[in-house]
Amino acid sequence: MRTTENGTRRPKIVAGYFVDVQAGERLADHETWDAHGTPLIGMDDDGFWWGTERAAWVLHEYPFVVVVHGTLGCRPWDGYFVGTEEAAIEYAETHGVTVGEVESGDPEYEARQLRRY
Repeated sequence: MRTTENGTRRPKIVAGYFVDVQAGERLADHETWDAHGTPLIGMDDDGFWWGTERAAWVLHEYPFVVVVHGTLGCRPWDGYFVGTEEAAIEYAETHGVTVGEVESGDPEYEARQLRRY
């Protein structure tokens, strides 16, 4: 764990691979498509994406999928992660994404967000 400027502790990114979120299996490092034939990383007329609904990028061991919606430049961007909300936001921001909305499978996420305000 590392400490941020405000003293909170976040898990260090220790993984860095895609996992099939339904099967729970790590995708091979050379894999470029998810189980539905969608590219793992890409861009089209609707924007950019990192991961898919079926294949999420593992930041660290954590039982929830987090989806980050934002923009990269002026284009929409979606990222699918396994990890905490904070780690997913940090990952996106360090890759130039302006984060807009975060969806989490963690039932405590919304409660934590409400406590912040």
